Amino acid sequence: MKLFYTTLLLLCISCISPDFTASQEKGKSNFEFNSLETAMGFIINCVESKNPELLINAIKHNQKEQSYSEKYKKEFLYLSYQHKKGSLQGLIKGMPFPKDKIIYKVGGHGKQYGNVHIVFEKYGDGWGLKDIWHCR
Repeated sequence: MKLFYTTLLLLCISCISPDFTASQEKGKSNFEFNSLETAMGFIINCVESKNPELLINAIKHNQKEQSYSEKYKKEFLYLSYQHKKGSLQGLIKGMPFPKDKIIYKVGGHGKQYGNVHIVFEKYGDGWGLKDIWHCR
């Protein structure tokens, strides 16, 4: 049943946002974004809807490992805390994805970023979530 609701949510998101596509290609994230604004909107939507599983599934890693899932559940709690403080919206400030990079990180060390680091990886025409972590 959980799979049904996750699939339904993904279908709704893909219909609403033309910048979001689901990718089934081997070795790629299950989620690709064509704009940084859409990617951050997705992350914020996961936080606001209290859906860590959707965010965890969007990150390019082996989701079968228990330590992987636990790590991102802890990061999700920290993202939720920072979102309540308003830090997540300030991470991108209208920036586009760079055209000349394969790996791109938003956020960083410092109060203005809430010590949140979000790493994206380029896949052909889109970008996928590679990692989310915080320091301090």
